[in-house]
Amino acid sequence: MINKVIVVTSIEPDKMNLGGGPSGLIWEIINEYKKHNIAVDVLVIPETTNRFRRVLHRYGIYLKRISGFEKYDRVVVYPENLAMAISAQFRNKMVVLGPDSPSLRDSRIYKFMHKGVFKYVKLLYRYISCLHEYRVARCVKRFIVVGRVDQLWMKRNFFIRHDNKCYNSIYFLHHPLLSNVIKNDVKYRPCNNNRIFVFSGDLSYLHNYQFIECVIAEIRKRNMDVNKRSILNFIVVGKKNKWISEQLNEVPYCYTEYIRWIADYNDVCIPGKHIHCIPILVGAGTKNRTLTALANGLEIITTPVGIENIPWQGLTGCCITRNPIKFVECIFKLNQCNFDKRQYHFIESEREIFRQNVTELFKRDFVKYFLE
Repeated sequence: MINKVIVVTSIEPDKMNLGGGPSGLIWEIINEYKKHNIAVDVLVIPETTNRFRRVLHRYGIYLKRISGFEKYDRVVVYPENLAMAISAQFRNKMVVLGPDSPSLRDSRIYKFMHKGVFKYVKLLYRYISCLHEYRVARCVKRFIVVGRVDQLWMKRNFFIRHDNKCYNSIYFLHHPLLSNVIKNDVKYRPCNNNRIFVFSGDLSYLHNYQFIECVIAEIRKRNMDVNKRSILNFIVVGKKNKWISEQLNEVPYCYTEYIRWIADYNDVCIPGKHIHCIPILVGAGTKNRTLTALANGLEIITTPVGIENIPWQGLTGCCITRNPIKFVECIFKLNQCNFDKRQYHFIESEREIFRQNVTELFKRDFVKYFLE
């Protein structure tokens, strides 16, 4: 019987899930515990500003141990690397929320380092992250990730797959809808003008430039052709994404608004007006920007990585491709596409069902993995 829980995190819980730091995911976990009348304390351990120590911490290497959790029935740790900072005596009652697979994340990030010395860097980082996953999984009660792909990837980890305890300690949690960034209902608005394409989330240049630059180059190529050109409107959100707005501004017939930080994400989640673009090939876990866009009734253009781990099958208005030419084809097609009243009502009903399914899956998983 669980009566008292402590959440140990290096990321401040925040119901608004403000970009660049606070986490809505761990806030939802805390809130769900409270709905079950379980007392929750929160211990926030801010990450160091020292770059060298941050790298060590990323792979669970800490010089000091945290203790003093005797009065708690369950210790929830977020993210996974912080588990190695907690005294070993408490790890048997510890549930770790990744939220992603470290080795999958690193494997995709360093996938592009394939020339010269960089290929050895790729191998080194993958080895370290695989070993780190194993170190965490072997000493905690549960290692939870918000991705079925992440779970299966971890179970293939060459350290984990031969260790039954580790293998059976890895679980997949369906990512919850972040209640305070989801619109109360899905109501479509007919759009008489051209649509607006929104780029948001972490699309930093280092990890995403190859694919996104190909997308922008294809847009430029089409708009230079008098028979194919189209006026396109973009909104780019996020301090890491300014480079995208700068490149789009150089493309003929493209009009781009850059927003460094947005107070209310719903301002760019108007069904029938906004279309969200998530052109990523790296990362792991569930992409909350994609989940939020779908729950808010928006059409999306993304890659298989951008939509993985989300039960999107059967939804209208989802363009999924890892081909930059086809990605741009979707942009031009949706730019001229306006749904009629009957189609609006159909999408409204299907997205309401989508919300219910995602919420039910999360609540079921929470009971299994955080309460039992």
